[in-house]
This record gives sequence, structure tokens and C-alpha cells, in this order.
Amino acid sequence: FDTGSGHLVVPSAMCKTQTCKKHRRYKRKASLTATDIEVDGTRVLPGNSRDQLTVAFGTGQIAGVFVDDKLCLGEHEKQPNLPASDTPGVSSGTSMLQANVNKLSADKEVEHGCLHMRFITAITMTDDPFAQVGFDGIMGLALSSLSQA
Repeated sequence: FDTGSGHLVVPSAMCKTQTCKKHRRYKRKASLTATDIEVDGTRVLPGNSRDQLTVAFGTGQIAGVFVDDKLCLGEHEKQPNLPASDTPGVSSGTSMLQANVNKLSADKEVEHGCLHMRFITAITMTDDPFAQVGFDGIMGLALSSLSQA
């Protein structure tokens, strides 16, 4: 976790350095639901260049590109429909991952247990500290003002 950044960062299969190869890497082309996007969320047209972002941490930095993909937690059939809140008047199945169908835009629907997520796929990572750490990605927990996407 990183409280100084508002981004989710995962190593990309496009990153060929030894540091990246020490981690599990996201394979954009293996996803049927991934979309290459610009920093503002607009779709990158095939053959066009795309926005890159460099994020500097207290130690080290990454450079990467933006992707939007569908993320599903667990198997759909095994997802319990738990109450979203103890608050009176809040109905069951209204949490971020438990909404039956959440229409984000005209062309994106997300089923129960899933959400669309924008994140950065790292195409370069500095050796220090990423060659030594045991985790694969970084989840930024800062306020949205520290996020570009």
C-alpha cells in the first residue's frame, strides 16, 4: 500500500527487465475485456501513441501506461449476496462489488462480483526497491487529488 499515490500499479508483461521478471506480470493481450486508455479514460485507437505516467515513490519509481479492465473477485456462483451496510434503508446487493448490474457507460456492463477498474501497467521499474520486495503491485490509498486517472 502507498498513501502518497492514488494509483493501482501492476507490472506489465511489456516490462522485460530482470526486476519486472521477478514479479507476476499483467498480460494485457490475454484479457478479453481490457482497453488501452489515456490518462482521462478515453480509449486509445489502434496504432496511436498513448499517455505514459511516471510515478515516483519515497524510494524508486515506475513508468507505465493506463488500462481499463474488468476485475472479478471469486467465482460468480459462490458470491454471497451480503448486505452492503448495517444502515437502515440501505438495500442488500448495493455495495461496489455486489450490484447485480452496474452500467458504467453505454458499452460497459459489469456483472455481480465484478467492477471496471483503471490502473497503470508498469513498463519500467527501478531496481531499488522493486527487485527486493516480495509484493507484485502497489495499491495507492491517497486521496483522488494524487491520482491522474
